[in-house]
Amino acid sequence: MGNDALSAAGRHRAVLLDAAAGLEFAIASPIGRGVAWREHVDGELHRLRGALADHTQEVEGEEGLLADLVHQAPRLSNRVKMLKKEHRDMDEQIGEIIHVLGAMPMDGLEDATEDIRERTLALLGKLSRHRQKGADMVYRAYDVDIGGLG
Repeated sequence: MGNDALSAAGRHRAVLLDAAAGLEFAIASPIGRGVAWREHVDGELHRLRGALADHTQEVEGEEGLLADLVHQAPRLSNRVKMLKKEHRDMDEQIGEIIHVLGAMPMDGLEDATEDIRERTLALLGKLSRHRQKGADMVYRAYDVDIGGLG
């Protein structure tokens, strides 16, 4: 196994986790002045999208962790395909939330805010499960714990 690929994946997992935590904090904030809440959430959504893109590029690259996983443990190739699909699905989901957030009417802010919160919590749940699947797969392939926190 390439220690570089594993180390890089671990670093990107930490950045992704930090971005997810930032988004969770943003959506849990009181709406107060709606424009400020919307801008905060939008900024955190974009930060998460960037972290996901960096993670995807790193782990899906020719010398990335997912290629190494398939090389080391070909039995995991279908699971690797599933993780790659989840990367695309989560990026699309983030894009949809950004679109809905941008179209939020300021006069019905509380109702629209609940919709954004529900969509975002669903996304964060999907991301958490995705991270767990990746960590489990690394462990299955190498008997190495990539770390649940980073």
